[in-house]
Amino acid sequence: MEASVPINGWTTSLDCLAWSHDNVIAVGVRDGVALLAPRTDTSSDDEPFWKIANLEVGNFSLEEIPTREPLPWSYFSIGQEISERHVVSVQWSPPGLGTFGRCVLAVLFANQVVAIYDCDGRLEAKESWSRVNLINKTLEDAIPNMQIAPQPSPRSERAQQERSLRITSFCWLPSPETHNAQDPLQARLSKKTYLLAVCDENAELRILRVHPPLNLIKPDQGPWRTAIIDSCSLIPVDPLPDPINSCLPFGAFVPVVGHVDRVSCSPWICKDDNTIVATVAYTYDSALFLTTFTASLENDEFQILLRTSPERVGSQSIRSPLQWLPNSTDQRQNTLVYFTDDGCTKLDIICSEVPEMRETVIHSSSQPWSLFAGLQFISPRLGQVEVCAPRSQSDFQDEEALHLFHTDAQPRASSPSWAKRIDKLKRRFNRERIMNGNISVYVHGFATSPLGDFSAPSISFHPRHGLEYSIIAKQEANVVITRTHTASEDRFLMTDPSIIVSHAVAAEVVFQAVARLKKLDAIPDVGNIQQQVLRCMGYYGASDGNAPGALPPPDSLNMAVHELRTILLRISSAIQLRSQRMIEIALGQLTIPAPPDLSILKSLVLYTAHLPQWMTSGGRMSMWSAKLHQTILEKLVERDKLSSGHQNTQQTEQENVETCHICNAGIPFESLMWSRCNKGHEFARCGISFLSLQATGDSKSCCICGMQYLNEHKIDDLRKGSITNGHAMEDEPMQGADGVRLSEPLIRVLFAACDTCIYCGGKFTG
Repeated sequence: MEASVPINGWTTSLDCLAWSHDNVIAVGVRDGVALLAPRTDTSSDDEPFWKIANLEVGNFSLEEIPTREPLPWSYFSIGQEISERHVVSVQWSPPGLGTFGRCVLAVLFANQVVAIYDCDGRLEAKESWSRVNLINKTLEDAIPNMQIAPQPSPRSERAQQERSLRITSFCWLPSPETHNAQDPLQARLSKKTYLLAVCDENAELRILRVHPPLNLIKPDQGPWRTAIIDSCSLIPVDPLPDPINSCLPFGAFVPVVGHVDRVSCSPWICKDDNTIVATVAYTYDSALFLTTFTASLENDEFQILLRTSPERVGSQSIRSPLQWLPNSTDQRQNTLVYFTDDGCTKLDIICSEVPEMRETVIHSSSQPWSLFAGLQFISPRLGQVEVCAPRSQSDFQDEEALHLFHTDAQPRASSPSWAKRIDKLKRRFNRERIMNGNISVYVHGFATSPLGDFSAPSISFHPRHGLEYSIIAKQEANVVITRTHTASEDRFLMTDPSIIVSHAVAAEVVFQAVARLKKLDAIPDVGNIQQQVLRCMGYYGASDGNAPGALPPPDSLNMAVHELRTILLRISSAIQLRSQRMIEIALGQLTIPAPPDLSILKSLVLYTAHLPQWMTSGGRMSMWSAKLHQTILEKLVERDKLSSGHQNTQQTEQENVETCHICNAGIPFESLMWSRCNKGHEFARCGISFLSLQATGDSKSCCICGMQYLNEHKIDDLRKGSITNGHAMEDEPMQGADGVRLSEPLIRVLFAACDTCIYCGGKFTG
């Protein structure tokens, strides 16, 4: 996993690198994005670990981003009028928003446009990524009469409307369901709320709710909907005079509104009255301000109740990104870390009846003119958090350019783990181009891995003195990926427990960490590995629960989804089996593809056996799947009887459950992994519905164990007859006790409940 990955092109901003919870690195390069995705095959070391997909993201049509007339000089925006659409910032969403439960990528361009990109296939394939939403269109739709021409409004009012569409900064908010009082395992099972905050040139902050692309329980809702749920002004009541404005000549146009270039939101904190609170920090003309949002989360419905007026913190200018600690040891406190002219500073915000703030300079240092390229936290030892903040420009000969600071002990300055690797690249660059040591290192972005065990700056080399001439095709940057600490037997996975609370760690991230253990001389005890895996993924707190057949029949689809999700993902026995399979595959002890685990399979079919008839007969696919589940249950019961010594003399004839769409012959049930019609056509079987996967593109697979599943995004296409040789499925949608009328209710319940592989926990890929 440690590597120096070359990128074709120079990065164009200080906030151009982000590392997703799915272990994908995004690097903004000119008007594109380079995505670094890890290979899924861990059996071979011949090919590179990181695969690169170069996305062209800066191309917008005139319908998407129309060309508008320039604004008056007092409102003129260089970014809007003459921008080359370079990438300014990239940020990954919390996990679960994208297709197959992955993260989506939000990109801010120099022309003040924010777009969202999603992957519906392989992460390393360029063709799998596409733009799915333009946030500016949502802002435009919220302005009445924006599309009417000619505009009857005065030019100044028109200018205000135009400026409200120009996004200067944005950030993803943590999911409210992951607040500090929430059980980590319950947070994994809960339906998430995804929020995006954007700020425009009028210093207006808008909170948008972004809906996932597919809702199986509410299919009437369109894909990728975004809606503004709240807005407020970030203009302070008593702003301080801008020192730049005082230097302008007489008669020059003074900016009407200050510039908000950084926005960051804290984790949510639960108060005694069951409301949740989050603090939004932002820089207004380089000064730090805070505003607090209070919201409710009742019956899974998120609603903002109130917000406070902007409050300034300190008098120094902010020189770095704003970064919140993932979670504080104090359940009533959030901590913000940033750099000012005085040095590295932390701000403790205590949530109480009378909120209070404590600003502390934890390390004073002389400040050169260069800014900080990034700010991230690492944990070299349990219970200890350090801040790593490389400067954007350095000759890399002075340790003052790279610092690590303790946030809970005496500060110290030292070189990070990637300093030696960058120095090696620098010497090679100097030797190849005969630079005689006249080299300066530019750092554009810095990120850490989902587990915090690796860090990666994006760097490029340039002449320290003199002019630089380059051809775009020859420009090259490097993403330098190195370990942040040395792995040990008792701690080869986890860094800090706060990571568990802040988000759900993906199984494939842990899978890669376990697979690296094969390179050790002595592999740690498997029991120790499993304990660390369970702790790392937040699986502690699991219960034994009720037997699937002992539950009363659910009266709604939502209840069925919740019960099935709990049985397969929260019961301790299922969790143990799932983590054990993932470890065996990572260590090469289990050959894939492997058959389904019979214990997990029995829990699944026992639950579907007691579902009401309206769920199992509301469509051809649901009826076939219910019949297959019943057949599997009968065979499992028969197997248990044989293992206990009972003799079975009755021979059952194989019944045709499905129909082959090639020859229209019947398909009997012969295997959990494959199916074969009576005329010899063979297909793979879905790992949860056990329907035959008969059409190309109608399936997805687990990225760990390779188990094949039906692609739930193809349910409507399959209903129309793609698996029945063109015979349309015009089954009458069934209506449950909750009044919901949906086709294929059983199929919808199965795939709404199981957004990861039920046998190893891995996410899916198309």
